[in-house]
Amino acid sequence: MNVRRYLHNALVYSDQTWVLLQKDYGFLRDINVWHPLVTIGVYSSTISAAMSNLIGASRILYALARDDLFGKALSPAKRTSGSGNPWVSVLISWFIVQLVLFSGKLNTIASIVSIFFLLVYATVDLACLALEWASAPNFR
Repeated sequence: MNVRRYLHNALVYSDQTWVLLQKDYGFLRDINVWHPLVTIGVYSSTISAAMSNLIGASRILYALARDDLFGKALSPAKRTSGSGNPWVSVLISWFIVQLVLFSGKLNTIASIVSIFFLLVYATVDLACLALEWASAPNFR
C-alpha cells in the first residue's frame, strides 16, 4: 500500500513539480521515511545560512568601517573584542536584518537578495577571468 502511494506521489511530483513547489513547501514529507526529518533539515539549513550571512555581513561592515569609506558614520563598527571579533558590527548587522524582517514583504526581499547574490558571484567570476587572462602574478 505504501509503495503504491509513493509511486503515485512520485509520478504526480514529476509531472507537476512547479505547481507543487509553489503551493506545498513540505511535499518531501510524504516521500520521506521519517516525517520530522524534513522539518529538521529545513530549519537547520535556514539557521546555518542565516548565521553565515550575518557573520559575513558583519565582517564586510567592519572592513568598510576600518577603511573609513563612510567617514564617522560607521566608526562604532570598528570596535572588536579582545580576540579580534567585530561584535559591534554583528549587532549593527543584526539590527538592520530585524528592520528588514519587520517590513513584512519577505518574498519580495528574497528575490532581490537572490539577484544581488547572483550579481556578486558573476562579478567575482569576471574578476577571476580578467586576472587569468591578464596572467596576473597574484592570481591564485
